Amino acid sequence: MAKIRSVARSSAIRVAFASLLTICLVPCALAQSAPARRNFVNYLAQSTIVKSNGSKLVPAYKLSASGPDSTLFVYHALLMNPSICRSLLTERLVTRFQALGFTKLVCTDDADATFTFDPVVQTVSPVESRKDYVEMIRRSVIKQMGARTPAGYNVSAEGPEGTSYIHHQSGVTLADCNRLLQSRFVSSLRRYGFDRLVCTDDRTMTFVFDLKAESTETAFALLENPK
Repeated sequence: MAKIRSVARSSAIRVAFASLLTICLVPCALAQSAPARRNFVNYLAQSTIVKSNGSKLVPAYKLSASGPDSTLFVYHALLMNPSICRSLLTERLVTRFQALGFTKLVCTDDADATFTFDPVVQTVSPVESRKDYVEMIRRSVIKQMGARTPAGYNVSAEGPEGTSYIHHQSGVTLADCNRLLQSRFVSSLRRYGFDRLVCTDDRTMTFVFDLKAESTETAFALLENPK
């Protein structure tokens, strides 16, 4: 069964973002020059708030200024997806970026995923956020497991609002599914607004766990279409 512990920590990236946005409101001199941009990034990176809420919660957390004349603001984290990146582009931070002369926001896991956006205000719908989260999990699990990735493994966000998290795996068993019920992972799914965790072989076996349940101790209570 694929490992998902580190992926569940991805919601902590949002905590670091919140801290970053708070710090960005601190008054300081702005100038459109490479030194000013680098100083701004260094100021954020060295902040006690970002250090405590960023590096401790988000693996491989780092900020940097890159590109010609340091016009790229780069956010590094072990886990990254486009919704996480876009959610940083609030009106307040965009205003600060434009005043300093940053031309792009780059969010990267320093490996397989890099997302680049212009400094314009972005909005992210809950459905987009859930679908991007699921795709991030898929990439991370395959990267972790490599050749040991279970046959038929895939994940998807389904339903009208993308609130059903579907774990696909050939020959899946109830024991396989119950191993998904790690408290941290389940809590992360709930924070993203998922209300069902479905485990299926896409043929005859489908196990469903109600994420609205109080705890994971009841395991997958509903078995549909048993063979």
